[in-house]
Amino acid sequence: MLKRHFHSRARIAALAALAGGVLAVLAPDRGRGDDLTAALAEAVEEEVLLLGQPVVFREPSALAYGEAVFLGIVDEGEPADVYYAAVRAEDGQVLDVRDLRNLTRTSSADEGLLTVFGADHVAFGSRVDGRFDAIVVLGLRGERAELTADWPRRARLQNAVSNYQAQGRRRGFDRRRYALEVPSGTLSFAAEGERLVAGLEQGEVVLQAGDDTPTAGAELVRFEAPAKGMPGTLTWVVDTVRSLPFVGPEPIAWLEHRVFALKDALQRAYYTAFGEPDTEQEVADELGLADLSEEATRRRAELAVTDPELGWPPAQLDPVVRSPERGEGEWVAVVDDPFVRSYPGAPPAFYTTFLQVDPDRPFTRVYVVTWDPRAVQLRVMTGTREPESATGA
Repeated sequence: MLKRHFHSRARIAALAALAGGVLAVLAPDRGRGDDLTAALAEAVEEEVLLLGQPVVFREPSALAYGEAVFLGIVDEGEPADVYYAAVRAEDGQVLDVRDLRNLTRTSSADEGLLTVFGADHVAFGSRVDGRFDAIVVLGLRGERAELTADWPRRARLQNAVSNYQAQGRRRGFDRRRYALEVPSGTLSFAAEGERLVAGLEQGEVVLQAGDDTPTAGAELVRFEAPAKGMPGTLTWVVDTVRSLPFVGPEPIAWLEHRVFALKDALQRAYYTAFGEPDTEQEVADELGLADLSEEATRRRAELAVTDPELGWPPAQLDPVVRSPERGEGEWVAVVDDPFVRSYPGAPPAFYTTFLQVDPDRPFTRVYVVTWDPRAVQLRVMTGTREPESATGA
């Protein structure tokens, strides 16, 4: 029995060695070098120029992919970004590279000082206009579970696919961004076990692996908690297919044009057969005017009267096309909205109305919002994903 067990193990070892030899012969020779850094640089040079030494947080082998994070640029003179890649390598030779992704994609920020600390954390600095404005920490175990804890299984699966497309890993990265309250001309990192000591012109910030709040220097930075919106279904499918390298935006644009044209034809046919829509009810639903009682209507009418001294709200808008529907062009005060504040005793700062814009499509309308700049100062911000932030903020 012992002899049979020995022969079984010997056969397994022989098969493993044979498989390794076949893979080594068949695998594409993507890069050679005295060490993994030089070999990886050669392997990815067609897509990105590697800067400095990569952080390898899962060692590669001939049979298994390892994982690496590194700094890189597409063209000379451009600011550096942080990249991820799955690598298969042996004896200083890179056999294959897959899932190469730009993790930061910041056209106006130069990332640098890639530093590993703790068992599974990587930090880097973000520099804009010559001064460091943020410290970013990547947790290599994957994004925090609470971001999607209350999502249905369908949405979590969608999120895994999106993570893989954007970051090369289904579980993504746990990203912590610490914006500097005052940008610093200098930045240094010192890894001390599970701690990272960041030296700034203003002092030191000490970060603990896995913690959001700095253990020292918290007043020098502002932690930006990560957040995620649950994806829809149809929009997610369209965006996901559009992101496939062999599809791209052109076929999706062609398909969207056909789909929207068909939808428009069906809507026009429906309203031709069954009559025009109940515009008043649809507007009430879309503006959140659940209360259509006489008292509520009277209150909105009173608030819509222009104060001659303040010149607020403005005069109602003239209809553009067709005969006006009830309430068209009349300003409706935005009140009792938990996200819209107002000064006590002052008139509402926000008003909204609607206009019909197409004589052939009574089911379409444009909503207009106006605000009083004497009472409200808007801070217009770019998006984080659409449009994507140029600095990582």
